[in-house]
Amino acid sequence: MLRRSAFFGVALCFPIAASILAQEIQRFGSESLRVSTRIAYFGKNSSAGQLAIEYGQPEWKEEYETQFDALTRGKRWRFGNNFWTTLDTHLDLAIAGTKVPTGYYYLVLERSQSDDWSLVLLDPKEIQAKKLDAFQAELTTGGIVAPLNWERTEETSEKLTIKLAPTGDELEKGTLTIWWGKHKLTADINVSL
Repeated sequence: MLRRSAFFGVALCFPIAASILAQEIQRFGSESLRVSTRIAYFGKNSSAGQLAIEYGQPEWKEEYETQFDALTRGKRWRFGNNFWTTLDTHLDLAIAGTKVPTGYYYLVLERSQSDDWSLVLLDPKEIQAKKLDAFQAELTTGGIVAPLNWERTEETSEKLTIKLAPTGDELEKGTLTIWWGKHKLTADINVSL
């Protein structure tokens, strides 16, 4: 009898817990434009591969400048808005010497307490298993970490701008530029063709 009472007591908790959980969850729908940047390689009759970054393009606001250090120093944070900023590469590559295998990645930025900047490439399956949204970038761990060079610019980028661009005469070489407000991050890219 005691066992049966305990069982029913636990069974009654589940509908109550589900009811409380349902009240805490909210649903949001949104539509936003996404932009992309890519480098593509073509032969005579076929593609030799490509890499592309897709992202939401938030606008820079002047008040961000006074908050920028507090929001970024010692943290991982998303760049872009709404859904994750993503990299889809059909080619193995290196970003600032860091090897990145062919694949699909969610991207975040990381700034250390000592002011070192990095691009972090996350495995989407790990993020999906945890059900993390991009605004929770600070909760992510691990990933492939590639160093970035930071510089302050005189001109302001009114919207987040990410650019993949070929450089020089060698097919394998390129650059990655991330620019928002007066903050510009760059890294060399080398593609394995």
